[in-house]
Amino acid sequence: HIYGKGQYDEEVQQLASEHPNHVHYYGWMKKNDIIPYWKTMDFFIMPSQFLETFGLTACESLLCWVPVIGNKKWWLIPFIDNTLNLQSAPGSTDGEKLVHIMKSLITHTTTKDHFSSLIRQAQTSYSKTTRYGQIQALLPEKEPVLYISDYINYNGGGIETHIHDSIKILWQQDHDTKLYWHQAPTWKFVLLKKLAVMAISIFNIPDTIKIKKKIKKWKTWLIRRHSISRVIGWLPVACSDHNNQIISHHELGLFHPYPSKTHELDHIPKAWSLSSFIQAWNSKNPIIVASIIGKFCLVRLIHKQLKKKVKTHIVPSERMIDMVKQRHPYANVVCIPHFVDIE
Repeated sequence: HIYGKGQYDEEVQQLASEHPNHVHYYGWMKKNDIIPYWKTMDFFIMPSQFLETFGLTACESLLCWVPVIGNKKWWLIPFIDNTLNLQSAPGSTDGEKLVHIMKSLITHTTTKDHFSSLIRQAQTSYSKTTRYGQIQALLPEKEPVLYISDYINYNGGGIETHIHDSIKILWQQDHDTKLYWHQAPTWKFVLLKKLAVMAISIFNIPDTIKIKKKIKKWKTWLIRRHSISRVIGWLPVACSDHNNQIISHHELGLFHPYPSKTHELDHIPKAWSLSSFIQAWNSKNPIIVASIIGKFCLVRLIHKQLKKKVKTHIVPSERMIDMVKQRHPYANVVCIPHFVDIE
């Protein structure tokens, strides 16, 4: 049973048409619409190879009482049992490894109950109550809070889910919470649109003016910023008079030119230089190299302003603490994992 939409649409549709009794493809659906079906499944396959800074979807699966088959590395480690680890399974490809694991599960008639302790641990550790206590510790009593994010399109996953769920929790506890955001580009030429917006963000004067006005109007105590390398950029940070800014790191966008292509920790640049940033992707395509240079300049400006203006960095896993500390040794780095809201 395959849910979602991406670059393998045509291949999956062809498989479903050739094997209608074995492969069922539903396309893109909202998370809340998938959950009733999700709970009836035996296992969830998450073959992601890059460094997940949390593994939100894997955690959601365990809360649906469905064990996860995937690569047990970085912050997917707490969510995958050793017997379901693609990395350690025999085989030269993920496909061969997956077949080996599935045959083993069938041979030993392994059921969900076999993984009950792992599932219960996730259900206990990533509740809304736990998350609110950690967020509340950073806030003064009932002071207005302003969330700022590049993109806020709610798609049931990633940083957008984290922002929406965090704001929902604060609202439920009567915190005065505001949101400043942009809609992500859609339809044709999405990638080109995003690259164009990122280039403009280096000198983003309109957002700078708007954010300053809203801070003054709403009298917010705290600014929480997410993924600021994509649209809003560094200028609003530099021009803000606020001394209580916090940044939440969702992924590796401020540490690597292409975070979704980072498969190993060694791929992240150790030295903070342009040459290290370019070598992290190792491409000879002049267009790609030019985009990496542009991103390096933007990220360098952002980090410079973070050192001056931001006192607290929030990371979703302990594994990111040292990474942030290398760039900002005097900052307060706090680990607040995602919480998961499954009805």
